[in-house]
Amino acid sequence: MRNTSIVGGDFINNCIVIKLDNYDTEISVINRKMRKINIIDNFEIEIGIKHLISLEAKKEFIKIITSKLNDYKHLKEIFFSVQNEDVIIREYPEIKRVKKRDLDGYINFEIVKDMPFNIEHYVIKYKILNLQKNIMDIQLILFPKYIEKICTEIAQNLNIKRKYLNMNFDIIQKLIDKKKIDLGHENCMIIENKRNYIILNSVKQRKIYTSTVFEKYGNEDYILSFL
Repeated sequence: MRNTSIVGGDFINNCIVIKLDNYDTEISVINRKMRKINIIDNFEIEIGIKHLISLEAKKEFIKIITSKLNDYKHLKEIFFSVQNEDVIIREYPEIKRVKKRDLDGYINFEIVKDMPFNIEHYVIKYKILNLQKNIMDIQLILFPKYIEKICTEIAQNLNIKRKYLNMNFDIIQKLIDKKKIDLGHENCMIIENKRNYIILNSVKQRKIYTSTVFEKYGNEDYILSFL
């Protein structure tokens, strides 16, 4: 049920980082030594997930990335950072605590079954955010397989077998845990103001519980009501 390709990248020293947004893509080649990150190369492509609606568009997109990274094919690690409105992140608070060995089955048969969409189109991941004697809080992440497929094809075309997927809120959580972000209060909202969209991250006791992506234009009133 859980996909082992979706892991953190704290241990990566030399790698390619590809940040996929809806309408553009940012690519960085980084070197990390002694906790210091050096950007060797960085560039943007004005093509994003929303543009990849046909097989031809995907092939051209991958071809552009491959050509730009031709000098870095010797690197063995590639790291993808992705989050858009198709990535579903939900909180299930104070549900009955179950044993760790039973958790996959519990989520699959008791939680996922009630979702109003086809879960076959998603990779499922979860985190236990709060664990008490009889209850627990769970964060459920559904990552679209069509995005995972794009990432896989990019890695294959670069002949880099190992790939890592992560969502933006996971990166922010790492910064919170390492006290690189001063929250001011352990219960708050972190707002990411992107070029074309806004991400609202709900934080409880210094943990991100939900992360919701909104198209910036046309949703102003809804975003304000959400806040």
